[in-house]
Amino acid sequence: MGGRPTRYVIGIDVGQSGIGKVAIRVDSDGMPVEILNANVTVIDAGKDPASGKTPKSRLATAGQARRVRRRFRRRRQRLKRLARYLAQLGYLPPDKSRTYDAWLARRDLAMRYEPDEAKRAEQLALAIMHIARHRGWRSPWWSYRRLETAPAPTPTFAELQQRAAAVFGRPVEDFPTIGAIGAAAASPRFALRLRSRGGSLAAQNPHLVLFHKKILQEDVLYELKRILSTQRVDPGVARTVCEMVFDVSKPYTRGESVGRDPIPKHSNLQRAPRSSLEFQELRIRQVVANVRVRGEGGKRRLTREENERLVTWLMDRIEAPSWAEVAQFLGLEPEQLTHEAVDDPVGNRAPILATKAAIERGAKDWPHVYNWWTRQATQEERSLFACFLGDTTDTGDYSAIEAYLEEFPEDELVKLMEAASVPKGRAAYSRATMRELCEYMAEHRVDLHGALTGLYGLPAGWKPPAPSIFERLEYPHPTVDQITRDVARWLQAMVSKYGTPERVTVEHVREAFMGVAQRAEYQAQMRRRQRDRERIRAELVQQGYANPTEQDIRRFRLVTMQNGECLYCGEPITLATSELDHIVPRSVGGSNRSENVVAVCKRCNQAKGKNVFSQWAAATDYASVEEALARVDRWDRPRDFDAASFNRLKRDVKNRLRRKSEDDPIDERSLASTAYAAREIAQRIQAYLGSLDRPVDPHSGEVLDVKVQVLSGGVVSEARKASGIDKKVRLRGFGHKTRLDRRHHAIDAAVAATLRLTVGKVLVERRELRDMTSAVATPEERDAWKAYEGSNPMEVEQFRRWKARSGRVAELMERAIAEDRVTVRYPLRLGPNVGSVHDDTIFPLHKKPAREAFTPNEVLAIADPELYIAALPLLDKRGGLPKLAEREPTGTVLDDPDGVVELFPSWDKSDITPYLRVRGGAAKIGSTVHHARLYAVPSKRGPKLYQMRVFAGEFASIGFKKAGVDLFTAELPVWSQSYRAAPRALRDALEAGTAVYLGWLAPDDELEIPAEALHLVPCLAPPGDAVHGAFPLRGALREARWRVSGFEATELVNLKPALLATEEFSQADLQALTSFPGGKPYFGAQGWRLSVSKLLELRPTVVRRTASGAPRWRSEGSLPTSWRLEDVLAGVIAP
Repeated sequence: MGGRPTRYVIGIDVGQSGIGKVAIRVDSDGMPVEILNANVTVIDAGKDPASGKTPKSRLATAGQARRVRRRFRRRRQRLKRLARYLAQLGYLPPDKSRTYDAWLARRDLAMRYEPDEAKRAEQLALAIMHIARHRGWRSPWWSYRRLETAPAPTPTFAELQQRAAAVFGRPVEDFPTIGAIGAAAASPRFALRLRSRGGSLAAQNPHLVLFHKKILQEDVLYELKRILSTQRVDPGVARTVCEMVFDVSKPYTRGESVGRDPIPKHSNLQRAPRSSLEFQELRIRQVVANVRVRGEGGKRRLTREENERLVTWLMDRIEAPSWAEVAQFLGLEPEQLTHEAVDDPVGNRAPILATKAAIERGAKDWPHVYNWWTRQATQEERSLFACFLGDTTDTGDYSAIEAYLEEFPEDELVKLMEAASVPKGRAAYSRATMRELCEYMAEHRVDLHGALTGLYGLPAGWKPPAPSIFERLEYPHPTVDQITRDVARWLQAMVSKYGTPERVTVEHVREAFMGVAQRAEYQAQMRRRQRDRERIRAELVQQGYANPTEQDIRRFRLVTMQNGECLYCGEPITLATSELDHIVPRSVGGSNRSENVVAVCKRCNQAKGKNVFSQWAAATDYASVEEALARVDRWDRPRDFDAASFNRLKRDVKNRLRRKSEDDPIDERSLASTAYAAREIAQRIQAYLGSLDRPVDPHSGEVLDVKVQVLSGGVVSEARKASGIDKKVRLRGFGHKTRLDRRHHAIDAAVAATLRLTVGKVLVERRELRDMTSAVATPEERDAWKAYEGSNPMEVEQFRRWKARSGRVAELMERAIAEDRVTVRYPLRLGPNVGSVHDDTIFPLHKKPAREAFTPNEVLAIADPELYIAALPLLDKRGGLPKLAEREPTGTVLDDPDGVVELFPSWDKSDITPYLRVRGGAAKIGSTVHHARLYAVPSKRGPKLYQMRVFAGEFASIGFKKAGVDLFTAELPVWSQSYRAAPRALRDALEAGTAVYLGWLAPDDELEIPAEALHLVPCLAPPGDAVHGAFPLRGALREARWRVSGFEATELVNLKPALLATEEFSQADLQALTSFPGGKPYFGAQGWRLSVSKLLELRPTVVRRTASGAPRWRSEGSLPTSWRLEDVLAGVIAP
């Protein structure tokens, strides 16, 4: 980057299905001058495309849950291999055995030789399998060779011996092995481990617990060797048994850097998962330490008794309480509580032990885990298990709970790990540090910063180093991972070209950081509410409301829920006689949350005015708080609320009714997003930009700190309305926001780039004023909010300057869209792991006598690759296999008159369906097509185009997961399903050497159709100016940019418009749109079903973009490049 750095600001919009990113050059007064870059990246929240109607993430099908499944699968396979080997040796365990028989066998076999061969074999099988199930702990990085050379017995075993000798009053020599100690605990008076919190003798007397230290594998291996030697087992066999018992796979860390504790004292320890109880207790103590109580003399801290009582209460809760409930618990009024990190103490929730709460709420979903957690587990075991649930690596030491993990059903652990309420990610510190911090904070009543200074001597304001924005996130949240990587690459490109920006503003919608399942549930809830709104709208139309507004619908819902009673006085109300009121107002406007807005009669609304309800009710003779609370109890639950949500709403409304003072005014802090993922992204951006050369103020020459702010999407939505940008940037010809075009994310990002927190505060106040006056009678009063520009001259000036800046941005964005400079990019998934390997359903293989003739499709369906290859030279012209009498010998079962050939289930269908052999049957290959290879085959009439779909599900079986394999050019075996499913003409041409490889297409590849071929593109022609639901359409559409959405069949490519979005809309909308002429290619589930041969006529360019959105035409590395089909054909096909 040469010359003077560019002065510019950045806006980033994180939406439900896309990330808008805009860089805007500004002059010395901050006025926008030029759109430097405008780019949208489409995201899928990590959804596995093969998961069908029940959305699952790639994480669920091939991610975090895989760690649990991998653990169980490895253990099962290890034990199965060992049992099979022991059976070959004649070592078979007894049919029945008691709980302690295995321990007794281990003790006896290590002490003396068993002369009875049959008994010796039984006892060896019992002891070896028991040892294999309870191996103890060793470093996950140790190989068997390293374990074998470790000294044994260990000092830890010596402590176990001393404990046993003390408990039983016998000499240490009586306990030479782990098995001997275990056998001594055959009495109910003793316990191997502390498994209960109370009730049993051992629980009440921990000194009777024998294994008070973790058992090390060095000592267990020492015992096993002693057993095998004492029983005179062949040394070669003994070594094989030992290797099989202690077989281990190296840990898998998913490429994440777990990181070390930044506190020097504990720098050798890993940072703990955020699911750990220590992290959650630290968060509770940090929040409670910053709680303040308002009083006549100002604000005070909680007393020591209040602090500890509140901490204990929060740690025992399984539902996060509101701050109003916290105040009630402390015997205070809600408005008396304030806290630095809680903008509205009434509306937000206090922290709890989230992992504990998730487990204890799931008695039905994970009963075995629940029973162990609540009845058996010690505090340390619970703490370890909480860490295990959030640990995405195999490097943690969970030996103390290994026995329990192996007993829990696999599906319970997987379900619990995938629960949205179990925190993901890594804390900044280790468990040891957080325990010390919690103890110090409890003793000294200080917050985290005070504890870091007082306990470790760190300077005031010290913070642990933020991870690099280029590092993978420390937890496998696919949505946040996609967003962070995309923003990081784009920022790097901007900084490389333009220098450090002055300000970065990130805005996001509520569901932007949700996972697949959580987002699906949220969207389902939104659809239920939308259906309920449509039902109410239809009912209102029947009642004579020609065009019901959202406020009409809200009043109808509230009147119905309130059983037609004014909440304040109890008088009957209807839609016509009711008004909306804010229970607790602000000095400007009032919170529009559902718990603060109710339906009341006109008399109460006018009499109450802008007063707090409880204060007004105390001064009137026809309303009271107690009567209003009783009316809330009688409310009727709306259709779109579940019982828990409705009870929570009623509880929150009651808290608002009791409140005695108005809400605090909106301040700039209240605009910042509190979402963990949003803060994580902002911290990484701040750390990255802070490491670069900082921008300089053009007026003062002062070096500036880069400001990174994160706003919720509601602020930008208000900014769009206030700025009028949608009327100026008429995307698709409309004067309002439309999600039909993905470029709306870039417009949102441009609006965000112009915002400052002061302006955001004014925008939120305008919204609250609008909502507060929406139901009053006169138009003048209803429109009064439009004149509001701030509460003081400084805010008014800032707001007016912002309106001027946003007007200029609108002009610049309109020009950028007209010049096609706002790009939409679809990330390509080109690695070998892109979804599930095969479908869940296993079909039986069809069996066909080998002596019979085989049709061409039956040949393609031969399940055994060797038989398929053997059959190829014998095929007739049609591709079929003649009868046995007419064949040449092959040396296979095909020559056997009584032989049977197994066929995949697609044997009798018109087109081969790709299958994999699975557990004696066949399963359809996962529907993910990794890519399609395009070939040209010369003919008299010119080249013909064919495609070969390459299925990711068979990569392992055909060797495509090996290092160094080029997935796009490596030769496919002729027996592979990808090769067999190709058109026969292409297979023949490949065998004849006449097919020419042109290149490849992958799902989400962008195809740009040149202007001269646009007449071949489907034309969407809605009848007149059609408007359906949220989808406005005007005029005919012929899109030039399309994306590959799939490869439906051998001869078809599925395309969808690259700039149009359909994910956020209902099936009813889509069905209506597909009924328009030309609607199916644009809005149908299969999109434009394009014949591969038609690509020749369209002459598309395959566009692959850089992080900044520019087409990539050359690459020094392995990144895919753009290419033109016409140019490639000209280069490989002779005229």
